[in-house]
Formats: sequence, C-alpha cells, structure tokens
Amino acid sequence: MKIPAHPPEGPTQAAGHGAIHAHDRATHPSGERPPPKPDDPPREKNEAHPRDTAAADSLQDLTQAVLAFRDARDWAQFHGIKHLMVSLCLEAGEVLELSQWKSDAEVETLPQDAASREALADECADVLAYLLLLADRAGIDLATALKHKLIKNAQKYPIAKSRGRREKYSALVAEETKETPHP
Repeated sequence: MKIPAHPPEGPTQAAGHGAIHAHDRATHPSGERPPPKPDDPPREKNEAHPRDTAAADSLQDLTQAVLAFRDARDWAQFHGIKHLMVSLCLEAGEVLELSQWKSDAEVETLPQDAASREALADECADVLAYLLLLADRAGIDLATALKHKLIKNAQKYPIAKSRGRREKYSALVAEETKETPHP
C-alpha cells in the first residue's frame, strides 16, 4: 500500500502543499522554510517537503490520512484484523528483503544510497500504514500502548542488569536466581 505524503484535500490538509507551518515560523520568524540539509533532495519552490510537516504529523494525523486513503478506495471491507495482521507481517518481510544476501556492512550503507534509502523509506511507510490501520481497527491507542510497554520493558530489563547486554529478560532472571543464595 502506497500512502501519499499528504492526505486528500479536506480538514487534515487545511494548510495545503508548501505552506509554512507554525513550527517553521517558531524557528524561522521570517516565515521562510528552514535551510535545506545536505542530504535533502531538491524541490521546487512551492513543493511540500516531508521535513516541513514532520512535527505536525501525530499518530492521529497519520491514521486519519491512511484511513482517508483507504476509504477513498472502499478498501475497509478487506481490512479485518486478521488481514491487517498478515499484511503488516508481509510488509515487514519486504523491509527484511532489502537485506537479503547482503553483509551487515552492506546493510548499514543502505541509507547512504538514494535509491536504497527510498526503498527502505517506502517499506517502512508501508509497515507504519498497516500498523496504524490495525491499531485503529482494534481500538488501540499506539502512543499509550508504547508508553505502557516501555514501563513493562523497564521492569524486565533493569539498567543495572541489562546495560550493554543482549540476553532476553528470561536469561537475566535465570542469572539472578543463580546469584541468590539458598537458605
């Protein structure tokens, strides 16, 4: 699924393409866009750029954009929870496919090649789109879910025991049990 950078015209796109957004004005009182970074692709004067709207794109905004894209095509009928789970995994597999038959060093350089970086960005966007659709369908607030999961993970992986280590929490617990003297 390919999702456009901006949703169709409507309430979620009131500012329009190429608009100066509030976060730009805060940094640039003149109303000018931020200066391009060396790795920014060239763009036309009034062309919207992902960095122009990044701060304004919340998970809710992105979900609304994906839902609008889906609904305009009447695809909700195909988006049951099971099908969204399958599609999410398939798209994650396409991310992994970018590393197939490559060494770790080659994979680390993917973002440095424009075509490879674009392919990676496209596949990451597809994964995010399906994750947003799945969470919406299941009634999951992803921001809240992530905050709760980070709390759980902090309990499973205390810094004192897990810093710089890759073992799963069950191995850390087993190690802790061995350290505890038996009465």
